Amino acid sequence: MRGRLGGLLISLLLLLLLYPLFARSALGAAFLVSAITLVVFSAIIASGIERRRLILLILLAIPLFIEIWDDPFSTSNIQDPVPLVLLLVFLIIATGSLIAALRRSTEVHIEELFGAVSVYLLLGLIWSTAFMLINALQPGSFAFGGVAASMDWQDLLYYGYVSLVTIGYGDITPVSDFARSFSVLAGITGTLYVAIVIAQSASLLPRNVERARQARIKRR
Repeated sequence: MRGRLGGLLISLLLLLLLYPLFARSALGAAFLVSAITLVVFSAIIASGIERRRLILLILLAIPLFIEIWDDPFSTSNIQDPVPLVLLLVFLIIATGSLIAALRRSTEVHIEELFGAVSVYLLLGLIWSTAFMLINALQPGSFAFGGVAASMDWQDLLYYGYVSLVTIGYGDITPVSDFARSFSVLAGITGTLYVAIVIAQSASLLPRNVERARQARIKRR
C-alpha cells in the first residue's frame, strides 16, 4: 500500500472538484468517463496486494471500460444499469480491500491518512453510484425542489456526498422507498466511518509517540 494511495486520493479529488466545471459542457461526458477511468486504475494500483482480489478487480474493470468507452462523449452509456452495476461492485470490493489494509496498520503515517481520506471519498462515490442505479432502474426516484425530476451524474454525485456527510440541504430529496432507505444508510455509513477512524487513530497514536521516543534515545 505504501506510495499508492496518494494517486488514488488525487484521482478522487479531480473527479469531485473538476467534474462540476465541465458537467454541463460538451466535454462533460468525456471528462466524467476519463475521471472514472482514472479512479478505477488508481484503485486497482492501491488495492493490488492480494492476487485473487486484484484479478477480480481487473475482470470487473475490463467490461466496465468497454461499456463506458463505447461512446465517451455521451453520458447515456455510463448512466445505464450494466456499467453502473459493474462500477458499484468494483468500488465496493476496492474499498473493502483498502479498509482491510488500513486495519492491518500498526502506526499512523501520512500514507494511512491518505488511505483513510480515500476510503471516505470512495464511500461517497459508492453511494452516488448506487443512487444513479436506483435512478436508472426507477426514474423519478428523486425530486428537485419537491418536484420529481430527471437526475444525472452531476446531480447524484452531489447528492451522494451530501447524504454521506449528513448535510441535508433539501434541494434534492429521495422519493421512492429504495432511494429513501439508501439515503438513510449513506448517512449512517458516513457517521460510523468517521467515528471508527477517530477511534483507531487514537489507539495507534501512542505507538507513534513511543517509536519517536525510542528513536530519540538511540540518537543520544
